[in-house]
Amino acid sequence: MKPLADILEFDKIKEQILKYNINALSRKKLMELKPFFVLERVQEELNKTQEGYQLKTLGLMPNLASLIDVEPYINQLQIGSVLQISEIYDFFIHLQIIKELKEFKKSLDVNIYPFTCQSIQKLFYFSSIADQIQYCIAPNLSLYDHASSMLKSIKKKIQKCEEEIKNALNNLLKKYANDVTDYFVASKNNRLVLPIKATSKNKVKGMVIDISETGQTYYIEPQEVIELNLQLEALRYEQLAEEKRIIKALCQMIVKEKEGFLQNNEILKEISFLLLKGTYGVEKQYEIATLNDSYLSLIQAKHPLIDSTKVISNDYVLGKNGHRILVISGPNAGGKTVSIKTVALLVYMNQCGLPLPVKEASLKVFSHIFADIGDEQSIEESLSGFSSHMANVSYILKHADANSLVIFDELGSKTDPKEGEALAKAILDDLDDKKMMALVTTHYVGVKDFAKTSSSILLSSMSFDEKTMTPTYKLLLHVVGRSYALEISKRLGIPSSIIKKAQEYKDKDTSTLEQLIDFMNQQLKLEAQKLKEIENQENEVKEIKLQLQQEKQQLQNQQQKILEQFEKKQEELFEDTKQQIDQLIAQLQNNNQENFKLHQKNAILKQFQQLQQEEKPTIVEDQTLKIGDNVYVESLHNYGKIQEIKNHYAMVAIQNTSVKVSLKELKKVDLKQENKKSRPQVSKKEILQNVPTSINVVGYHVEDALRAIHSYLDQALLVNYPSVTIIHGIGTGTLKKAIQEDLKQLSFVKSYRSGVYGEGGMGVTIVNLK
Repeated sequence: MKPLADILEFDKIKEQILKYNINALSRKKLMELKPFFVLERVQEELNKTQEGYQLKTLGLMPNLASLIDVEPYINQLQIGSVLQISEIYDFFIHLQIIKELKEFKKSLDVNIYPFTCQSIQKLFYFSSIADQIQYCIAPNLSLYDHASSMLKSIKKKIQKCEEEIKNALNNLLKKYANDVTDYFVASKNNRLVLPIKATSKNKVKGMVIDISETGQTYYIEPQEVIELNLQLEALRYEQLAEEKRIIKALCQMIVKEKEGFLQNNEILKEISFLLLKGTYGVEKQYEIATLNDSYLSLIQAKHPLIDSTKVISNDYVLGKNGHRILVISGPNAGGKTVSIKTVALLVYMNQCGLPLPVKEASLKVFSHIFADIGDEQSIEESLSGFSSHMANVSYILKHADANSLVIFDELGSKTDPKEGEALAKAILDDLDDKKMMALVTTHYVGVKDFAKTSSSILLSSMSFDEKTMTPTYKLLLHVVGRSYALEISKRLGIPSSIIKKAQEYKDKDTSTLEQLIDFMNQQLKLEAQKLKEIENQENEVKEIKLQLQQEKQQLQNQQQKILEQFEKKQEELFEDTKQQIDQLIAQLQNNNQENFKLHQKNAILKQFQQLQQEEKPTIVEDQTLKIGDNVYVESLHNYGKIQEIKNHYAMVAIQNTSVKVSLKELKKVDLKQENKKSRPQVSKKEILQNVPTSINVVGYHVEDALRAIHSYLDQALLVNYPSVTIIHGIGTGTLKKAIQEDLKQLSFVKSYRSGVYGEGGMGVTIVNLK
């Protein structure tokens, strides 16, 4: 029996994930990945994935791309090997990233990122090793001269010796200027030489180190510098020996802390893989499943290996309403096998701690996952397709239990139809008796009929478009499907004469059940048409609702404008009244003047009292509203005149603006006796007592959103809010960019920033007001 991972093509899932790989450690962890079969262990892995989602979304995680797997290096050191300089420097990178992670941990909430925080806490940072590597090895992977006092001394001697050789050769170059092919000191076999013409080679005493390919140039080390070159060679040997000693010393420092480095390696592997899972899920827009102990629910599930622009999503629910077994029928090449593979693969991925291509999912953790899918005919073992199929079924039935998920493709096929059908029924009975959860595909009419008699079996079918003679790949529940073998064969090129003859044979043998299936499918099409009509009606309702929301927003903007105009006039009236009162008080303060008469004082007091009094409108008894009536608008605290009445709304003229308001908000009044300057005294607190601390403009056009925000910010300023939240969503980022550009221009905006986790993230902007 093939391994389940091979049947489900899990290696291709790993290849998908590797497109988002973080480093060598996350790759290694992915290659080792296998499912877990204990609920607590699966939950732990999903929790890690959730942290990976959040860290990816925050985008603040230190860069882990340069991390390498140090375990092979530690293994080399343990057997006495010496590492290369580049390999030692990898340990410095390893420690530097640990240092960055420990600093990063300070900004994390341990309640939100428990695993990440605990993991970083357990990392060892060997500062002395990091300092020593950084002191000895340059970023270009060479040893610094100051790596040791001995190396520094040797380098100085080498430099001095090289200068002496160059000076000597330059003098000889002048001496033999007519005998050299090129006027420069050459280097051959790590020795400094003169390029002498072949005809002059005997003029220069020394050793021939090399000859050009043409034979025209002899590279001669003159006798005068041979001893110096020997000294230089000896010094370079001393340099190499000292460098090896330094490298070996660094290796010894590392191997002493091998246990700590190996622990770091495992922890960093888990953190890297956590981030890889989060990146994979966020980029693919997958969801993390919740766990339960009794059922399987995959809503709008898609097979992750099928092109996302072409794959059809389906719902799969088992273990609820008593249904533990799903029997899928339907056309050939209609998606039955893909459906059962989708369920098996998503369950497998979930128990590996991976996110899923679903809208939502809740899954129990299965103790085993068994699948018999496809043709496993074995030539080596002399097994036919049926024999191989039954061998797999036998193995599964022996090892599966009530906590297993069992997948059978074309159960009982590849043999005599009657015997295969009978065998399939008996196996379904056994699965039912053992309370197993299973998905089974079939073409057998008898199996479909049998499934109807069991309350634990849910019948379903892959739908088929009879107009185009093509499958739709949509799973229909509570439906018995046909195979459409004749229709599909015709579409694939079988001659029409053969199809016609086959149809005649089929009509003779068509059972009552098959006729019933055809009738039910016709009824299903009618129901689908009705559902389509309902869906269209719902879309129309949504459009009307959106239009009403936009009208409501426009009305609110108009209301805000009228409130601002009213408040401005109220302040002007207040200032005018205050001046008059101040004048009256000044006159009263001069009442001791001899020429101030008593009747004048009484007149002033009467005038003062009139200014203090608020003239209120008279609400008439007859509240029957008609065009032309003067009314008081309660929501706007203002007066106006009705211009138009339609249904339950009226258009009211207030100052220079027409406003649409509900009739319930209007009170018919008599304004004949009202002083033109008098206005109801309404405070800012009364008008703006319900100003929220946030505004939601998700779905608005940019211009509408900015108008709504300006109006809202005016209200927030009046109630002295220090900060407010603008909810604009993430989307394409266009709306957010426009809002933040606009905020830059507003003088009363102190600052603004994008939200963080807990505030709404990148989907909100926090505005601080002056």
